[in-house]
Amino acid sequence: RLGQLCRRLQQTVYMAVEDRGHVVYIDKAEQDSPIRFTRRAGDRNELYRTGLGKAIMSLRPELVDTLRFPLPRITSTTVCTREDLLKELELTRRRGYALDLGEDNHLLRCIAVPIRDRESVAIGALSCSMLVSEFETTDISIVARELTAAALDISYTLGYTGSTIF
Repeated sequence: RLGQLCRRLQQTVYMAVEDRGHVVYIDKAEQDSPIRFTRRAGDRNELYRTGLGKAIMSLRPELVDTLRFPLPRITSTTVCTREDLLKELELTRRRGYALDLGEDNHLLRCIAVPIRDRESVAIGALSCSMLVSEFETTDISIVARELTAAALDISYTLGYTGSTIF
């Protein structure tokens, strides 16, 4: 599934799950490019500064309560306050996808959507990562639609019965 999504989007695609307040990358499909992204299966990252984590937290606000504010600033765009994070999660729910606008790595951008299980719990997420220059020329709505369709397919496999991911 990730390989097909990667080929359609021509970008690196990740799947991750939430584990004890972090995202854990479980799969990755890369486009054929000399530029490689460094995250691998098994790597952990913070929820608050990744599109994957924000996609999950947007449907699981109790995870915000596990964070210690102010959050460490990694780049100039990292969301560090509870108020700003809650606003970002609400925006994620309304627009139907999460964004990482260089919050973990100032050279990268990410679009992400949650994956739900049979109880409708957001247990993971799918993302598409790209360089800033590619993000600026990409139709984000197309990427979000592709990710959402794939996330729904995976969610249905896990027993989810809803008609939308958000």
